[in-house]
Amino acid sequence: MYSIIKGEDLSIAKVANFIAQLNVNKKHHIGFCGTNSDEITKTIHEDLIDIPFEKSFVGAINNGELIGL
Repeated sequence: MYSIIKGEDLSIAKVANFIAQLNVNKKHHIGFCGTNSDEITKTIHEDLIDIPFEKSFVGAINNGELIGL
């Protein structure tokens, strides 16, 4: 069973890795984020300025693994 967690309980590294795994697939690619976790982390730090990271995301966790944002 999965659970939903607040953005404040997510690490930027886990979010960046999750997005990077999806971004290599054209079907799931978020164009402005890049394809590797370092680039995505940089994008999160530099481009999410209107709304803080902690309020920009919620996560879905299953057995301790991030399965959705």
